[in-house]
Amino acid sequence: MKKMMMTIAFALVTLGAFAQKEQPIGLRMEVAEAETDHAEYSIFTYRDEDDNFGYYLSLAKVTHILGLLRDDITDAAFDAIKETCICLGATYDEANATLDTILDLFDKDVDTRTELKSRAVTGSDRLGHFTTSTCIVQKKALGGKRLQFVFTQGKHQAEAFVTKTIIKELRTSLKIDKKLHPKQHRVGMAAAAASAAGGMKVSILGDSYSTFQGVIPANYSSFYPNDRNDCTEVNQTWWDLYIKAKGYVLEKNDSWGGTTICGTGYGGMDFSRNNFISRVDSLGNPDIIFVFGGTNDAWANAPMGEYQYAEWTKEDCRNFRPALACLLDMLQKRYPKAKLCSILNSELREPVNESMREVCKHYNVQLIELHDIEKQNGHPSIKGMKSICDQLLEAGL
Repeated sequence: MKKMMMTIAFALVTLGAFAQKEQPIGLRMEVAEAETDHAEYSIFTYRDEDDNFGYYLSLAKVTHILGLLRDDITDAAFDAIKETCICLGATYDEANATLDTILDLFDKDVDTRTELKSRAVTGSDRLGHFTTSTCIVQKKALGGKRLQFVFTQGKHQAEAFVTKTIIKELRTSLKIDKKLHPKQHRVGMAAAAASAAGGMKVSILGDSYSTFQGVIPANYSSFYPNDRNDCTEVNQTWWDLYIKAKGYVLEKNDSWGGTTICGTGYGGMDFSRNNFISRVDSLGNPDIIFVFGGTNDAWANAPMGEYQYAEWTKEDCRNFRPALACLLDMLQKRYPKAKLCSILNSELREPVNESMREVCKHYNVQLIELHDIEKQNGHPSIKGMKSICDQLLEAGL
């Protein structure tokens, strides 16, 4: 008994230490639970390898054989997905607000569809990449409504169901846990406060206009510094000027000279191996992402294609319009907390300009259309770099 009490005491001390410090990466802490005869639900906090802290609603701890999970209350069916989770937010208040949004869905008409940010656990016990799930309002056989969540994680798909009673029970349990363990719920608040205080992290996905040798990956082609252009110092580049003006820090500069957004390069060559889409996962953990591309697509006379906003194939993305849509969609899902901004070079072909406007509008991505940029050898000079920075600042970025 004494040994047992010591173990319990140690566990409580350890939990207290976790509550007072940042939650360790990969550690999951349950803060609310609810269950039916067939499935368990919970709300937990989690910090991933990219330092993203958040609250999650778990819909997928199955306790019965799949064939028995078909009733009016709740069920779940999975194909290689161990657990499905809805992203509730980075703070306690955000989590409560998302739960209220989910509860409001029960008052919507049957077949109403809503997309929610989500993550799933497949082969390991850690959460996968951010994605979206489709929530559909359904009518239950015995009356009332339930919500169906349809998840996609890579090649795998899953569905889960939840009732209004379960969501209410979880929300009440979360509030009780907040009162019992207030320090544990300050982790997200501290992270949000630190972000608001400054030190925002900036990542760049670009072409030669944003390169600088020694900053970009060593195997990438770089234009700067160059004896055919007077911009020879890193502190003269548009992105370094901007970051210093705002008091931000550089997270990643993944700019590769000569690359296109789409999979078609100069002479019609296949550029899919190093185009913008292929480098989406190389931006670290940014707060702001600048996408500065399209110049090589224009100069290479890449095909425009049709506007397409889903189900892209490699062949589709040989064309500029579907490739740009695919790129922005991937970035928003991979970095849901980051502000995404696209920069459009001056003096490009009008089909490229118009395509940028249309696709950015579709994804609600801010587009900065540059003008009057001085260039040497087709690339911004010192004066041109400063003008790019100034135009970003004038746009309120």
